[in-house]
Amino acid sequence: MQHHRARCATAAVVALVVLAGCSAATKHKWLTAFFDGVPPSGGSTNALSAASRQAAATTATNASGPAAIVASAKTVVHPPYGDHQCTECHESQFSQKMKGPLKTVCFACHDDFLAKAKIKHSPVDSGECTSCHNPHSSPNKNLLVRTGAAICTECHDDPAAAGKVKHQPVESGECLECHNPHAAGVKGLLRKPLKETCAGCHAEIPGKSQFKHQPAEDGDCLACHSPHATDSKGLVKKPAPQLCLDCHEDADLKKVPAHQKADDTATCLTCHDPHAGGDRNFLKPAALPGASRTGPAER
Repeated sequence: MQHHRARCATAAVVALVVLAGCSAATKHKWLTAFFDGVPPSGGSTNALSAASRQAAATTATNASGPAAIVASAKTVVHPPYGDHQCTECHESQFSQKMKGPLKTVCFACHDDFLAKAKIKHSPVDSGECTSCHNPHSSPNKNLLVRTGAAICTECHDDPAAAGKVKHQPVESGECLECHNPHAAGVKGLLRKPLKETCAGCHAEIPGKSQFKHQPAEDGDCLACHSPHATDSKGLVKKPAPQLCLDCHEDADLKKVPAHQKADDTATCLTCHDPHAGGDRNFLKPAALPGASRTGPAER
């Protein structure tokens, strides 16, 4: 065995000496014969060359405005890669083959956030870490291959395209305001239960009113609202009264004297607050008996 290793080492040294005066094509042919992971001929490695780094620095120095910001952006480097510790992840410094399944390799350093999670993002559960993260370096935080909605819409349909009225975090590409990208204990990979998620921004709904509409009180916001986008004002799934009639019987509503007197321009929201109120029927102040009727606005 020792004699075999000695012969291999000698052959490799001889090959390197011979290659010193060879063409690029010949060098590539010989190198691939002795080592794994040799980049394709004419290809590039994951690291920036000295010339590339100098060019980027020159561009950043001479440019102004957005171009300068992009050129001077700090590259985020994965510590093992930056420290040339290839064998932390790879079988050897000469091989691209990983030491084991990708998920196992990553969790050798990172906490296993899947261990106790009920809901797992499919790429994470499958160990496809590099579908979202670059294992070596990236211009983006957390070594992401892309940022904002761009990375999510690689697999998911663009939720902002579902309607004209868009939820602000969705329109801004802030998917992680509501969702955990790896795993969660709540359906939909929400960071918190639905009621708490919505209350993080909409704390005034249903508020401290004496009477609360059951879906609002239970935190079942999605019974009426779309979380991403829709064509109806207020992100409701359907305009009133169609939405209200999903739960309330039309025949029962027509028995109410006030409904019988309502004109054709009135809708449920003309008189009722959809979330909560001081009246047991969620009547707005201007719609209460005896109030001055000045045509309360819908909301």
